[in-house]
Amino acid sequence: RNLTAPWLRYPPGAGQRGFAQQMRTLSRTANVLPLNKALERLAQGAALPSRAVAITFDDGYADNLTLAVPILERLGLAATFFLVPGLLSGETDAWWETLGWAIFNSPLTELDWEGTTFTLGDDGARRSAYERLVPLLKFRARADRDVTMSALVEKLSPHGERPRLFMDWDGARELVRRGFSVESHTCSHPVLSQETPAEQQQELAHARTRLEEKLEIEISTLAYPHGGPPDYNAETLSAARAAGYTWAITTREGFSTDTTPPLEIRRCAVY
Repeated sequence: RNLTAPWLRYPPGAGQRGFAQQMRTLSRTANVLPLNKALERLAQGAALPSRAVAITFDDGYADNLTLAVPILERLGLAATFFLVPGLLSGETDAWWETLGWAIFNSPLTELDWEGTTFTLGDDGARRSAYERLVPLLKFRARADRDVTMSALVEKLSPHGERPRLFMDWDGARELVRRGFSVESHTCSHPVLSQETPAEQQQELAHARTRLEEKLEIEISTLAYPHGGPPDYNAETLSAARAAGYTWAITTREGFSTDTTPPLEIRRCAVY
């Protein structure tokens, strides 16, 4: 990922080399399957090959296509990309990226926000401010967070242009054309547990419809944004069923077996 925060940047090519090494290791030591094929076999009670692995990506960062896909293709590895229609179209702001960009490009040395003072004197202080602000923003309803972010960015007054980090619809079509799987990551990447049941239903159903119509594919699988226990709830599971998803993927650590609930598939996240 081309993340905006300086402490998440690495020397040119380091991420690509590290990813290539990880994928070479998987190609030698694991049996990499397409995600949905693996889930279908689990649902049927069929045995998976030993050390079965499915590779997944969330959000639709542009470098998934430009850097990761060529490596996957060279090694003949399948992968699934969970995409957000709002990010593909530019309608949705990736608030966590905007926050990092605004903090590290602000001329301010101090930020007073909602009764708290955040020092911005150096990169270490800015990192601390970012890490303290993220949880304050994450668990707000999407509409409230959008308003808050707009005011926060205005107050930080960052210089320069906001970077474009995500692929567009043409990039999503290129993934499909090159034989990779695309599935749903909601329509606008909210923390679903913070939305009403009706809003959750809208997010999940609309994402599936837009992806199917724009990409001319069938969508059967959802990845919950963030995906941990606080990030979805019983209403989310009901909304996923009602929207027609067969499976949903969490970020709950662990392995998935034939007894794993189909709407709470486990996943090992690599950052």
